[in-house]
Amino acid sequence: MVDSEDLSLNVSREMLQSDPALAKIKTALTKKVIGALKKKAQKAAEEYSNFWGNFGAVFKEGLIEDPSLRDRILEVCRFSSTHSGGLTSLSDYVERSKDGQDEIYYITGEDAKKIAQSPHLEGFKAKGVEVLLLSDHVDEFWLQHITEFEGKAFKSVTRGAADLDKINGDEKAGDDSDDDANPLDLSELIAAC
Repeated sequence: MVDSEDLSLNVSREMLQSDPALAKIKTALTKKVIGALKKKAQKAAEEYSNFWGNFGAVFKEGLIEDPSLRDRILEVCRFSSTHSGGLTSLSDYVERSKDGQDEIYYITGEDAKKIAQSPHLEGFKAKGVEVLLLSDHVDEFWLQHITEFEGKAFKSVTRGAADLDKINGDEKAGDDSDDDANPLDLSELIAAC
């Protein structure tokens, strides 16, 4: 409940849509709620997981409806992933990302358990790269509007080839093995002559 002396007693639909005092109240309340959710997520993860299971899909709609609060909303969003059976935040995902990983990988579908079995994930599992399992109906929609988080771009594992060779410094190891292969080929060539 909000009490304000600035609100007019004559309430109409037009007034509710265009009143600057109501816009300020809305912004302040939204920030306060997001702050409270962030504290709850840090202190009581299991209780927050229950909340997210009930209201997460609706909450993600705010990513589209209020662009000014996208970063704050993304901080409290939770997602299933290939890392563990529980939910994870995007900040935790970025912290766990491998050296050389410049993207946040995701796969979308109707059921997180089914998409976890997708053959598209085999290469990522072999490299130990975490993939977000996005199963809410709104996920594909908000991903069209938000392209990155903390400097890492969102990338679908089902669209286009992912360059997994650069992750974990494998790119450097591959270059060294090529240098070692050339002298062997040359010595074999000399022996054959």
